[in-house]
Amino acid sequence: MDLIHVASPSQLRLAKLKRDAASLAKANHCESLELRAHIALVEGNLEEADRLYSLALASTDDLTGTIVRYAMTLVVGGHCYRAKEILDAHPQFYRGQPAAVHVIQQLLTCGGWFSSAADLDVELLRMRQETLDCPGFNEIPDGIQPTDFVDAVQFARRELKQICDLARAFRVTGVDVEKDQPTILYEMAVSGDYDEIAAIEWELLTKINEQSFEVVQRGLLSFALMHTDAIKDAD
Repeated sequence: MDLIHVASPSQLRLAKLKRDAASLAKANHCESLELRAHIALVEGNLEEADRLYSLALASTDDLTGTIVRYAMTLVVGGHCYRAKEILDAHPQFYRGQPAAVHVIQQLLTCGGWFSSAADLDVELLRMRQETLDCPGFNEIPDGIQPTDFVDAVQFARRELKQICDLARAFRVTGVDVEKDQPTILYEMAVSGDYDEIAAIEWELLTKINEQSFEVVQRGLLSFALMHTDAIKDAD
């Protein structure tokens, strides 16, 4: 999935992936379709990616894995709305499966679907599984829609991808800034020296603020960058 993190992927690497997909078709038709769908997303052809993944679903016994992998590729590629549509259309492929629900909960959080991710805690509790305690709001503040968070997250991820290779890791936490005024902190991990990361963060936050997202202006959602070492240290 490396190329989908890059704003301008190498044509040589894309050509190699296409050759790999053609060779793979002889050994594993479904995996070849998934790889071709991934390539289509890298090239910005969402319609073709959807078509290829539909074919992959029709030719595999691993329906859960295929849906999860497609949703993951969509979220990383910045297609957060389409990922939610895919997951909503196929709940039978992951409901009742704790491992799949955990992964999908993380994907929804990554895409800014905080309320939907938090709702899956109910599913996990029903299965007597550990929850992720996804940050969210017991009641979304007046005048705010769940998609307002998605719009801001999707914009931030796409803009970061234009500034540098898109972060391969993220962390979302709930922070109580003021009494009865929680905020969600969305951090993305990037590599480089700390001065460089600080400059990238300043550029990114400037672009986000220029969009006047209400969730950002009201302090309900904030963004930050962290060094990839912070993720390693947490592990």
